[in-house]
Amino acid sequence: MREKLNQLSKVTNFLGYTLIIFGVINFFAGIIGIISGAISIFLGVNLLKVSENAREMLAEKEIEEFHYVDLFNNLVTYFNIQSVLIIVGLLIGVFGLLSRR
Repeated sequence: MREKLNQLSKVTNFLGYTLIIFGVINFFAGIIGIISGAISIFLGVNLLKVSENAREMLAEKEIEEFHYVDLFNNLVTYFNIQSVLIIVGLLIGVFGLLSRR
């Protein structure tokens, strides 16, 4: 279990910083870039919280339930937002294809 938490901490830390960096770059790319950049930055910060939660859990001798709650709440927030973004992207793609006809 601790090994998986360590892996989760490393992966979410890397992805969090990556999203923040690309979010900042997008933020300066115009009106649409501001929106997608802000969302990327928010998601990156959320993943950094997951990484922090996992590190806190690893530091504890016995892992308390509230650590799991915080970690999973942050993951659920991340995946909920990503799900909405995927659906919106698919809808925009479908409408874009249909409008060409």
